[in-house]
Amino acid sequence: MNDVSKQVSDGFRQLQPYKAGLTTEAIKSQYGLDNVYKFASNESPFPPSEFAVKAMSEMLTEVNRYPDYTGLRASIAQEYQLALNNVMLGSGSINVLDVLFQAFSVTDSNIVFTSSAYFGYPLLAQKSGLTVKLAQPNAQLNHVAENLIQQCDENTSLLVIDNPGNFSGGALSADEIELILTRVSQETIVILDQAYEEFSDESSFKIDEQTFSRFPNLVITRTFSKAYSLAALRVGYALADAAIIDWLNRGQQPFPVSSIGAAAAMASLNDRAYRQLVIESTKRGRQKLFDGLIALGLQCYPSNANFVLAEFGEKASEIFLSLLEAGFITRQMQVYQRPDLIRISVGNDEENTLLLQKLKELLHA
Repeated sequence: MNDVSKQVSDGFRQLQPYKAGLTTEAIKSQYGLDNVYKFASNESPFPPSEFAVKAMSEMLTEVNRYPDYTGLRASIAQEYQLALNNVMLGSGSINVLDVLFQAFSVTDSNIVFTSSAYFGYPLLAQKSGLTVKLAQPNAQLNHVAENLIQQCDENTSLLVIDNPGNFSGGALSADEIELILTRVSQETIVILDQAYEEFSDESSFKIDEQTFSRFPNLVITRTFSKAYSLAALRVGYALADAAIIDWLNRGQQPFPVSSIGAAAAMASLNDRAYRQLVIESTKRGRQKLFDGLIALGLQCYPSNANFVLAEFGEKASEIFLSLLEAGFITRQMQVYQRPDLIRISVGNDEENTLLLQKLKELLHA
């Protein structure tokens, strides 16, 4: 049999397949459970907007045609007082990031991010042939603006900041983001990955019609997977200066978002009341989890995302497996080389209550 590995490029040779979180059906089958609760993947525990469901249903009869993104791009642009050519769509924000990494991976260039940043960044950097330079986080596993700035040099093509962070949920303030953009060379593309921005209590970096004239090297990525409850539809987008968007569109695949996904995203974006309900409910759930875990004697990291990170020490693996056997899927953080930590996504109120009750039983057994 032909050894196809000999034909694989150097950029792909060391890559490992993405490992998705455990599924509810797999855990039901493995442990013989009727009810399984998913707290692992930072999805929304709430269903999509009823207007999104209606839009998806109406679009089903038109799936014989390729999608038209004009309406969605216009809605996104209007949301931020931007022009249509400031918006690029992608199959989730990870697709947008992939195109960005490939577009700005010039020979001998490097990429900077914090060592506790989203674990997808090293994989995309490896795939794109970028040399990685790591900035150190603070004790709360959050970004430190000065550390990120100090790691950048004349060969830094990309600086990536997940804000709020995918690991701890910590966030830099708007002033700290502004400091980074002011201090870093405009030859460096600064990516602000805002997948969890809607849930943040930190001061938000303002996006308006002046943003990209002030910072033409800034790219902001966002997603409809979290606050809009559309994770399975894979709809993300980038906001940037028109010149950057033009280059990104050249490297993007044709029609990266389905017509059903685009219709649902536009309806969700326009349903502001439901979006606010989801955000407020998620924040209340996050506070309930945080307070409940603290009451159980655990150390927790302040979060601006839709999850809470807690320290379980040497008992982390035991607790993780015990929760799994009871039907609660959480995320032990081996991917960040911190198996002592467990990240718990926010569920609905009933789910959060059940999880805290089970943890109380396990910790005080």
